[in-house]
Amino acid sequence: MPVPSSQRLADPKVKALVYIAALAPAEGETVADVFYRSEPHPRHRSSPPDKHGLIWLPHDAFAAAFAQNASAEEQAVLAAVQRPISAACISVRVGRPLWKDVPSWYLLAEQDHMIVAETQRFMASA
Repeated sequence: MPVPSSQRLADPKVKALVYIAALAPAEGETVADVFYRSEPHPRHRSSPPDKHGLIWLPHDAFAAAFAQNASAEEQAVLAAVQRPISAACISVRVGRPLWKDVPSWYLLAEQDHMIVAETQRFMASA
């Protein structure tokens, strides 16, 4: 019988969790389910996975999504050195999340450009 993920990952030193503008899927959800729960932020747009299954944020969309207070030069550097994510990272269903079993708090970032406030509020209230 598989061990629930909360028991598998729980470390006795972890007393609480704090999420700051983070994605916190519930059991059985994928990151994509959470991210697209409401309409995606109008500034967010990603490319389809490349031939290696990796997803990149297009350079012309990067500045609107990340580091909105950085200079144009800083944003260009950040876009150039970004790391992709694997499509599998957002499409695999999660097991029982640790936030179900450990005291948890969520700091909502109303000006986050990737996770809309409505989605953050939903996760914080779960």
